Amino acid sequence: MTNQGPINEPGLRSVLDGERLVAFSNLNKVQVGIIQSFNPSKQSATVQLVIQRAVYNTPMEGSLVPPDPMIYSYPLLVDVPVFVLFGGSAYVAMPIAEGDPCIVLFNDRDLDPWWTNGTTGAPPNSARLHSLADGIALVGIRPATKPVPGIPSDGLHMAIGNASGTLRAALDALMAAEDSLVDALKNWVDTRGDIPNTATVNALSSVKTSFDNVKTSLQNLFQ
Repeated sequence: MTNQGPINEPGLRSVLDGERLVAFSNLNKVQVGIIQSFNPSKQSATVQLVIQRAVYNTPMEGSLVPPDPMIYSYPLLVDVPVFVLFGGSAYVAMPIAEGDPCIVLFNDRDLDPWWTNGTTGAPPNSARLHSLADGIALVGIRPATKPVPGIPSDGLHMAIGNASGTLRAALDALMAAEDSLVDALKNWVDTRGDIPNTATVNALSSVKTSFDNVKTSLQNLFQ
């Protein structure tokens, strides 16, 4: 039998690096996911994470060979709260759909008491830390291959999907009615045969200009 010499014990740095690798591989912080389904009444979603998980097994005692990771798909994340931009009585809601990408943030502690009952100021509900069960989804991130089309370089723009045509038509109808009203008032003749005086006509013209400015501003939102 050939004498291969003594086997050196791993140093402290190697042990610490191995422990750090295992700890980090089990820590959930931020991931990208894909919406599988969305519950609008609860504002929660089922999410599939896009990156698989590498699980490092602890090597046999005395082994100098680094452990090879085992690759697994993450389980579906269910009943994930979806972030909605909200303040006071105002909010921005979007028609979240299957296939939408999202960012999943994993809460430091068990989120169940707050999510299910709105409980605040309570002690930790369990020993969970950065658990897959405590994700929060922020919908809106996209890969570089599918950017949001037509992002402007300045100003606030909103694309509201299929509702845009309906709102634009309603806006046009409203402004047409305003034009007809102002024209009718300017050409109005009372029972004595008088027409509006110059000051009244000028005031109505100023009102029409103000409406036209509003119309232009609103139309720019739907371009």
